[in-house]
Amino acid sequence: MPESRVTTRLSPDDNDPLSIHPPIFETSEERAARLASEQHAKEVSDNIDEELEQQRVLEGKGPKPIKILLLGQSESGKSTTLKNFQLMYDPKAFREERASWRAVIQLNIVQSIRTILLALARLETVQSQHTSSSSSLSPKRSHPLLSPELLTIKSRLQPLADVEQNLVRRLTGSGDGSSQRSGYGVTSDTTSTKGALKEIAINAAIPWKNAFSRLRKSEERSSQDDSDGIDWEDPDDPWPILNTCAPDMIALWNNPNIKQLLVRQNLRIEDLSGYFLDSLERLTAPRYVPTDDDILHARLKTLGVSEYIFKISTSGTVRDWKVYDVGGHRSQRGMALSC
Repeated sequence: MPESRVTTRLSPDDNDPLSIHPPIFETSEERAARLASEQHAKEVSDNIDEELEQQRVLEGKGPKPIKILLLGQSESGKSTTLKNFQLMYDPKAFREERASWRAVIQLNIVQSIRTILLALARLETVQSQHTSSSSSLSPKRSHPLLSPELLTIKSRLQPLADVEQNLVRRLTGSGDGSSQRSGYGVTSDTTSTKGALKEIAINAAIPWKNAFSRLRKSEERSSQDDSDGIDWEDPDDPWPILNTCAPDMIALWNNPNIKQLLVRQNLRIEDLSGYFLDSLERLTAPRYVPTDDDILHARLKTLGVSEYIFKISTSGTVRDWKVYDVGGHRSQRGMALSC
């Protein structure tokens, strides 16, 4: 009787879906199920290939897209221009991002107030050094800008440091905004600003808004309002602390000594966050929802290149407009060549 030849087969416990041979102990029922699954996977793959081919053909027949490249240094208004494009030509998607921009606005407020608190701390340090170097016989005088009221407010606003860390963690997926890849696939970075806090930067290639939406679209919560996408019962939402600190933040920002201090330390906070600091009562109120103007004023530094596609009708023809937002840092300008 001729000896049967045995071909190389998988072991019974091999679950590699890319293996060529079926399991050696496969039953007829298992074989039928496997073949049906393979046929379904092939149909799905063929449908995707067909859709891609149809899209390629349509793009070849239709008008070529108009490409717009937004270039400029940091703080030149590129992101504001892009948000205006979104508001005009994709308002639904623009307003669906309110929850994400709400966190950015809260971070802008907290970092601006903490920058003022750091300015007060630096003045205290200078005053302390001056006092220690003075003769013990000289009367000790406090700096005219360091009023007892401001020092009391400074002490009561210390919880904002924890609020900032919480917001950075939620927006970047990290604890401190340092350069790292988070569990949400968001990369963050920090850059030093003279006399101010480090600025958070998000990798534009990663959908950070989607990463934030994972926090607000949890299936375990039923308190989310579909009209604005904000989970009002989120235990990590910082609005209770911001609402409690609002009177002190307003008093701090409106104090004339603070205005003089910012001028002396060359801190132009009013140019960057004056819009928010002038509306603290509204922005820290319970169930605050950002307006379109609030989102347009929100600041969040991005790294890399972002691509946005808008369908705009011109002369009766609908064409795709591709807008590219390139980071303003000098090291990122070379990325514009790839657009």
